[in-house]
Amino acid sequence: MMSRPKQAAAVLIAGGKSHLTKAEKAMRLETDAVARSPKGEDAGRFHPPGWLPKDLRAEYNELRTQLTGLGLISKMDRDILGFYLVARTEYVHAGKRASAAIRAGDDEGARNWGSVQDKYFKQARGCAGDLGLTITSRCRLVLPPKLEDDVDEFTQFLQRRNRAAGSE
Repeated sequence: MMSRPKQAAAVLIAGGKSHLTKAEKAMRLETDAVARSPKGEDAGRFHPPGWLPKDLRAEYNELRTQLTGLGLISKMDRDILGFYLVARTEYVHAGKRASAAIRAGDDEGARNWGSVQDKYFKQARGCAGDLGLTITSRCRLVLPPKLEDDVDEFTQFLQRRNRAAGSE
């Protein structure tokens, strides 16, 4: 039996199914790894890595702005974002080469370029998952909404009973 992956404290608390004490919750909230920057420093103020091709820098800055707005990225993640963009770009190039080989009737070349394309896809997908750029990774990052109006009958009964017991 496999254990569940560790969830962020904010997700546990918002979900309402936390077994943690108030002190443990406070400690987890302080120590959980989130996209923070040193005090007084904007989390989104960092430059693309120097090795990133110039033609990818505008897209890098656009994605960086979106991800920092969601609190998902900091300066420590800058290389992962660059790796994602390079792998995705190389995936597209390998796909074009594979298509050209297919059109030319070069089965071996198509197989080779298809294999290269598959490797870049796996690299891009891995980086995308780390950055919250996939559906499943975003689902793990999003806090569940707090539904205060949608309380079941049993919970209402317990709340009434606790209020009545406290007034005696």
